[in-house]
Amino acid sequence: RNSMRIEVHVHGNIPLRAGVTSAQIEAALKPWLEYIDEDSLADARSVYEDEPGIAFDARERLLEICWTGDVGRAFREAIEVALQALNPYTERAAEIEVTYYHDDGQDELGIVFVGPTPEAIHEAQRMCSVLKASSSPSCRSHLCSMSRRLRQRASRAARPTSEQCGGAG
Repeated sequence: RNSMRIEVHVHGNIPLRAGVTSAQIEAALKPWLEYIDEDSLADARSVYEDEPGIAFDARERLLEICWTGDVGRAFREAIEVALQALNPYTERAAEIEVTYYHDDGQDELGIVFVGPTPEAIHEAQRMCSVLKASSSPSCRSHLCSMSRRLRQRASRAARPTSEQCGGAG
């Protein structure tokens, strides 16, 4: 059995339409929640305590995602299906970054766009391409990803080896 696990970070803020409920968001994100074996948004905690996970703010009408977990190959499909299911609840298009951190130190960045209409999503993709082509900073701040990446590198470096733990390796 191949149990290749990889650390992934999902990050972005999704503006929601008025009247969207937590139950609707949980239903949309069901493929993601089932993948990580959790029943609710509140249970979907990041492996890093300082990350909020998946937070629904009804007052601000915002879904804030800053979540890290260890996943397998089927996660890509689960996260894309879940994020696309949010489209009917969105106020406007948003970019969600899905970054995979490979053991060899390579980071693989994927972007999933969500939005109320295909036109809104296309416009967001176009604007993002224009920003990147003009050498502007990326479409969103990378502070969360950067701090998470630095933490990961530090924890990897500080992780004791089996020899240090007295194991045989």
